[in-house]
Amino acid sequence: MGMFFYSVVGTLSRSLPAILEHNVAGRLRLGDFVLSLFLFSSGMSLAILRSRYDMLWRLPLWKSIAKRLGLMLFASAIITPFSTGTFGGMDEVMLNAALTIPTLLLASVGVTTNIVVIMSIALLYYTLPYLGVTIVPSLEYLGGYKGAIFFLPVVVAGTLVCHSWRERALRHTYSWALVTVGTLALLDAPDKLLLTPSFMALSCLLGTLTLYSLGRFSIGNSWMEYCGRHSLRMWCLMFVLLAPLRLYAETKLHARQLTFEPWAAVAIALLWMGISYAFSRGWDHLGNLGRR
Repeated sequence: MGMFFYSVVGTLSRSLPAILEHNVAGRLRLGDFVLSLFLFSSGMSLAILRSRYDMLWRLPLWKSIAKRLGLMLFASAIITPFSTGTFGGMDEVMLNAALTIPTLLLASVGVTTNIVVIMSIALLYYTLPYLGVTIVPSLEYLGGYKGAIFFLPVVVAGTLVCHSWRERALRHTYSWALVTVGTLALLDAPDKLLLTPSFMALSCLLGTLTLYSLGRFSIGNSWMEYCGRHSLRMWCLMFVLLAPLRLYAETKLHARQLTFEPWAAVAIALLWMGISYAFSRGWDHLGNLGRR
């Protein structure tokens, strides 16, 4: 829902207050975390999927993974021209697809191995510049395909937190995440566009806190759960239904952004979410009628 909201608002207005901005170079914004929380949740879902099978190489498990990847790649083929401006570019869904297999494999090994992998990726981030390898900034969104590995710790952390949550040890995970964030913050400032390990660690902390809050205060709603279960469909609907407005902006204004006032952009974004939700519900209703 956050990714939907911030993407639409960013498309509709050029003069947004800080609280509505995201992907601003050299600045940390609340909207920067919606992608990382999306990845964190995906890690949890992969851990749940993996737990349903006693062995990693069960054919039904890999059929589920193949279906999941197929849907994501198909969705990316449709929306990357809108989200990145190029076919097959790195966007949120493509990033999720690229990290699915490594995360699933890591979900089948011990916790210690996962933590070693996470810290090794952080070490790699700080080592590569000394070897003459440029990580960022990149002209490609999210650092392009080579930047995907630096988001892997967030997805893997989602699998670890899922296990901790099931074992009722979430508070211990929260403490560990807090220490990690504090340590990495001494090395660099959290920055999404620079793919800094401190940003990834802070994202894991926020993901853990979000999960704890949902369980602690019983936050939930039928329409919220519906959007979560159909997140990929809602993501596609956002871009597809926005396509006429984007086309208008590019042809009439010679720009990809429209020029609404911030308050109007927020109102339209919320309305657009409602339209997409209604459209999705209508799609389900037609499908049920067809099966009858």
